[in-house]
Order: sequence, then C-alpha cells, then structure tokens
Amino acid sequence: NVAFSVKSNRNYIFNMYDGSTNPIFALKQDGKLTLGALSGGSLLNVKGNASFGNTYYNIAAPTNGAIIEGNLGIGTSTPIAQLQVEGANGSNAALVVDQLNNGDILSASSSGTTRFRIANNGNTYIGGALDVTGATSLNGTTSVTGSNTFTVGTGLTTLGGALNVAGTQTFN
Repeated sequence: NVAFSVKSNRNYIFNMYDGSTNPIFALKQDGKLTLGALSGGSLLNVKGNASFGNTYYNIAAPTNGAIIEGNLGIGTSTPIAQLQVEGANGSNAALVVDQLNNGDILSASSSGTTRFRIANNGNTYIGGALDVTGATSLNGTTSVTGSNTFTVGTGLTTLGGALNVAGTQTFN
C-alpha cells in the first residue's frame, strides 16, 4: 500500500509516502534527496539510521546512527586504514574529540586488551613500552611504578647506565 506523486510544478520532483502521511523519501527540484522526511538542509539527508557497504546494507544501524563497512576517509579519497583523517585546517586541529560524559576520551586496544588510553581527567595510560624521541618536558608529578627497568639520558646519543647526563645540569 504505497502512494506516491510526481510533481514538477512544486518543490518536489518526486516524493513517496508509506500509504499514510509518513514520508519515505523526497527528491526536490533543488536536487536535495531526503530519506525519511520531506526536507533537509543538505544534498543528501537521512532522518534515522543508515547502513553503508556491500554486506552491511542489510544490517540495522544504531538508532540515529550509521555503520560503515570498509575504510572511511575524511579529507582523503584513498584511506589506508579503517579511519583516516587528513586536513589542512591552518591552526585548527585535524581531529577534535570532546567527551561530554564520564568515560575515557580515547581508548585504543589490541585484541581486546587496552594498550593506550586518555582518561577524562587528562591522565594518559600506556600499556606497553614508551619510546620518546625529540625534546620532552615533564611537568608536575611524574612517577614510574612496577618492576620496570629504564635508562634516562640527556644531551647524549649513547647511554651507558641508568642515568646519563652530558653538559651543564642543575639539580634541585
């Protein structure tokens, strides 16, 4: 029981309803295609959820969300990872993550084991080796816990012991 109309003398070239008054999709004369509503602000508008991909097309996406099969590129047409973000935004960040609730800001895992996370309070946790190259500054309280063995060097390219210092240093 589907009703539709083709109108070229109004705002719509084509629109379809579910047999009642609920719109299924609309194609407007300005080229905007809207799914689940009669109007939208962009060239493609989806009211509800969306699934993209060769096998994902038949899987229900989260309510008002989307699922995408394959790589997703933002700012690139050739993503080489599940998510690749590229941008030339001047002094703006290429990626902004704003956690509005209590959870972690970022969590990265390998086979279900958390390897790196940034907590909501700004603390950073690393579940593996840390290799730092270049100038590094540690401010505030810094601690190393556990049975870790590490070597610290400053002003040197070759380390010979647990603490290596070259040049004039001041320790307080």
